[in-house]
Formats: sequence, C-alpha cells, structure tokens
Amino acid sequence: MQVSSKCLSIIRSCEWGPNPYPCPAGISTIGYGSTLYADGSLVTLSDPPITQEHADEIMKTSLNEYQVTVNRYVSVPLN
Repeated sequence: MQVSSKCLSIIRSCEWGPNPYPCPAGISTIGYGSTLYADGSLVTLSDPPITQEHADEIMKTSLNEYQVTVNRYVSVPLN
C-alpha cells in the first residue's frame, strides 16, 4: 500500500488548524490533527502557528510511518 494523493486530499478536507488546539480527548493537536511534529516532538498549546506547507510535511511524515507498518502487517491487497 502507498498513500495516494486522494488520501492526502481527504485528510486535508476533514481538518485544518494552523494554531495548536486541544482535540476532544484533550491532547494538543495542530495542522491536520497531528500530535507530533515531523521531528517527533510533542505539540503543545503554547506552540506558534504553522503554515499549510509545514502541516503537509508533518502529515506526510506521519503517513509514511503508518504506511510502513501497514505494509509490514497486512498481507492482502488494499485499495
């Protein structure tokens, strides 16, 4: 499985916030629902706003990690 541009578009259409905010579970979140930055550091409510380009970078980094895990453990075709 590989993350498609359609997948990225769906994520972008569902959530966007340049400023840190608490999600319903009370976890600090930013961008497209990220709780971590691309470097692995935690999002905090005192962090400065980010651009959509930075949010895209964070999202793609996270999705690449998830993609590796899915490919490791799922042995049936996905679409």
